[in-house]
Amino acid sequence: MIKRFIGASLLAITLGFSASVNAAEGDGDVCFTYEQGVNAKYHCSNLFDKSGITIYEIYTKGYKVVSQTQTKHSLLIVIEKQK
Repeated sequence: MIKRFIGASLLAITLGFSASVNAAEGDGDVCFTYEQGVNAKYHCSNLFDKSGITIYEIYTKGYKVVSQTQTKHSLLIVIEKQK
């Protein structure tokens, strides 16, 4: 479990650095989940109090998914504020 978290964290950091400028300005974030399906709860690095949030909730809060990466054990997304 710890190895998965560390791997996901390292990948999230890498994606975070390569994400759009909006993410660097506080208008976006990197989120991950170990779950599958439409009701999967994503955990974001800075937004939404780091609590689990679904894709639907991300969009209703005014954000959109701009990138997605599948790893062996997790799914990572980059989100940014919709304009």
